[in-house]
Amino acid sequence: METLFITKRSDGLVSLSDANGFHLGSFSNAEQAAKWARDNGYRTQDRTTGKIVWRNPSAEIQLSRFPDGGFVIHKISVDGASGRFSAWFDATGKLLDAEQLIGNRSRPVKRNGPIWEILKTVGGRHTARNPAGDYPSRLRSSVRQTFLNDADDVKWLRETHLKDKNLNNGPVPPFKSFVLIGNEDSPNELLLYREKHPTVDDKPTRATLMDNGHYSLAKVI
Repeated sequence: METLFITKRSDGLVSLSDANGFHLGSFSNAEQAAKWARDNGYRTQDRTTGKIVWRNPSAEIQLSRFPDGGFVIHKISVDGASGRFSAWFDATGKLLDAEQLIGNRSRPVKRNGPIWEILKTVGGRHTARNPAGDYPSRLRSSVRQTFLNDADDVKWLRETHLKDKNLNNGPVPPFKSFVLIGNEDSPNELLLYREKHPTVDDKPTRATLMDNGHYSLAKVI
């Protein structure tokens, strides 16, 4: 079972990352970070205390592999989203299809929507290693995309990257959730959603990092 690491930040939030320092998301507190990790089949270690928290094995994700190298993962949890998710990947870890399960009902996940972007990042962690014992270079160079809808994360984004002085145009519209694309210290792009739990029909406002270091806002049609 892989260990993810919890680190407390200077702004009061905590970050969750893997052993290579790859940022997976920001949370209000260590308990939320540990719960997300447990629900997705990982144990966590607090970098400050060194304490390791093991998850309940009965709640682990379920993974099945196909003869062609592809695989399906069931019982995936996404922070802020209801129910669990199942996702199908090819042998390289590319997301092919996904569905959300709430009780006995299921519905497809919108392609290229905020949940889809989160599920895309899951496959790489379960791709078979190549003969050299390393993950494919495609995974090392892929851009991290993180969906967040906690009020503290929204506040943090407004007070850092989306300050008026950091914008080419504005003002920033009201939003309750967002997808952060790239490194949290300097995201390549931000997708801002009006609703805390976006539906398949919600259109975000896109904030794109420009050459001058500022963000340009545009409504996605």
